[in-house]
Amino acid sequence: MSMISGSRDYGRFDELAEEFARRYRRGERPSLQEYIDRLPEMADEIRELFPAFIEVEQMQDAHPEP
Repeated sequence: MSMISGSRDYGRFDELAEEFARRYRRGERPSLQEYIDRLPEMADEIRELFPAFIEVEQMQDAHPEP
C-alpha cells in the first residue's frame, strides 16, 4: 500500500468514525460489521477503535462537564 492510499484510507476511517459516533449519540447502535463492510482494509482498526469511541461516549454521559 502506498502512502497516498494509506492516507486516503485513514481519511475515510475518520469520516466513518465521526458518522459512527454521531449515530451512537442519536441513540442508534450501528454494527461494527456495517463499517467493516464499507472499509474492509481497516477492519482491524474498526474492531479495535470503534468500541473505544462508545466507551468515551458512555463516560461523557456519566460525567458531563459543568
